[in-house]
Amino acid sequence: MAPGALDTAIREEQRARILKSGGRVLKFTNNGGKLYFRYYFPHPETLTWNKLVSGLRVLFSIASTDLYIKYTDIDGSRITVNDNNGLQIMFDETKTSDVIRIEVVTEDSMEP
Repeated sequence: MAPGALDTAIREEQRARILKSGGRVLKFTNNGGKLYFRYYFPHPETLTWNKLVSGLRVLFSIASTDLYIKYTDIDGSRITVNDNNGLQIMFDETKTSDVIRIEVVTEDSMEP
């Protein structure tokens, strides 16, 4: 078996199991895509903004107090999310997507 093939097979099996149960795959990037994390989330409706932000701070070692996320909706528009309402709207608008690509933005990574 090729190097990494087992990891890929395990990841695909996990992805299929999560999607079958109605979950989503969240792909987070930060710092222009240099840092990347994939998270298999079985019950997106239970995710709150505070839980998400706490997890992202740990994953990406973020100390900044200003943190928000961006995703692309079905019309191709970049949508900014910074609270529970926006998070639920994101999940509602992306119901047909198995994978949600999310950019994590902090005051340190914002362009002037």
